[in-house]
Amino acid sequence: MSVEGVAVGAVLCGGLAILVPRLIASVPEPAEPADDKEPYSVIAARPGLWWKSALICAVIGALIGGAIGVEWPLLFPVPLVPVGAALALIDWRTRLLPTRIIAPTYVLLVPLVVIAALASGEPTLLIRAAIGWALMGASTSCCGSSTPPGWGTATCGSAASSASSSATSAWASSPSAPGPPSCSAGSGVSCWWPSR
Repeated sequence: MSVEGVAVGAVLCGGLAILVPRLIASVPEPAEPADDKEPYSVIAARPGLWWKSALICAVIGALIGGAIGVEWPLLFPVPLVPVGAALALIDWRTRLLPTRIIAPTYVLLVPLVVIAALASGEPTLLIRAAIGWALMGASTSCCGSSTPPGWGTATCGSAASSASSSATSAWASSPSAPGPPSCSAGSGVSCWWPSR
């Protein structure tokens, strides 16, 4: 475990958590919301949301930073922590995962993965990340197309939101990569576990 990684992960993720209420508030309401759906603006205005998000994101960031260390692969999971916190709260309160948050995350994540792979001196890790992303995308598509409407929306959406981090988790099982995360691509859950 890297003490510096713990500190860096906690500070960065905790600091970025201030964006969680803004992310939630930025989501437009569905055209035909369910009668019992809590509005996103109400979720974003929950008392203490910013400091609770900061605390949770700091703890998660510390765990990720401790596992990876202050290395280039830490670059891409850091912004995923507050995004994941916002999505988790939205999913918990509404059983929906809005594309309004998920889609822009890819725009941010892809360049960060490329930078981390090239800066770490292991450009072949991009191939592994692409394979992991493709496998998760395929499993999410199968899940979404094989469930009745409304049933698998939250479940498959959860797999979709973890697809980006799972794809980048497939990133490295190479012993030469600095603190690489590994995952089971078919599980829909990413695991940040050092293999050094």
